[in-house]
Amino acid sequence: IPYTTPPQLSSFSLLDMNKGLLTVSFTAPMLLSTLQTSGITIQGAAYDTSMYTLTSNSTGMQISPLVITVTLSDQDLNAIKSIPTVAKNQADTFIAIASTTIKDAFGNAVSPVVNGFALSVVTYLPDMIPPTLLSFSFGPLNGRVSLSLTFNEAINASSVNLNDIILSSMQDATSSSAVLYNLTSSVPLPLNSKIITVPLSDNGPQSDLFTIINSKAPLGQPLTTTYLYFDQRALSD
Repeated sequence: IPYTTPPQLSSFSLLDMNKGLLTVSFTAPMLLSTLQTSGITIQGAAYDTSMYTLTSNSTGMQISPLVITVTLSDQDLNAIKSIPTVAKNQADTFIAIASTTIKDAFGNAVSPVVNGFALSVVTYLPDMIPPTLLSFSFGPLNGRVSLSLTFNEAINASSVNLNDIILSSMQDATSSSAVLYNLTSSVPLPLNSKIITVPLSDNGPQSDLFTIINSKAPLGQPLTTTYLYFDQRALSD
């Protein structure tokens, strides 16, 4: 007699936002080779309109017959981090799965967990590693000049404090010869992303753009070297 009872997702055991790991448990032995991570959705509540469905770039590993750990791809991890109301703590971390996500050892598709009945995470480990600035550049944006900051992970745009970001004409910002400037009137675009874009204010002689261009050692211009400094108060992921 064939075994036809659909397996169920019994627990959303772990979400580790540091390592990008997601662990789920089932009621029957599962077949890892049938795993389709694109059937997994992370959302902010049992029923929610804020959610993210993984891509097939995330991969699984079988910890035991009943337990699967998914390593989130860089794309998926940063996409989850960029949603302000999803997976920021244990209270807003839930999982839903489609019936196509995985099959058990008998070939039965998993019973779906739909939006409205999503399971909450048991253990949540927050991202405790500060983001790293990889590069910055000046360039055009819709007829304006913008400053683009590229990080190794998604940044909360609303956390950016431009007063704590310093442009310098010298690598040694403590040198008496260094020309320093803090952006004072520009506002970052409200988009959580690995790239934070800041259109420079240009509405008068006291604006950031005019001040930078007319500084003693012009910053952010061709054939000049510009350095950027900030401390941990400047932003968060």
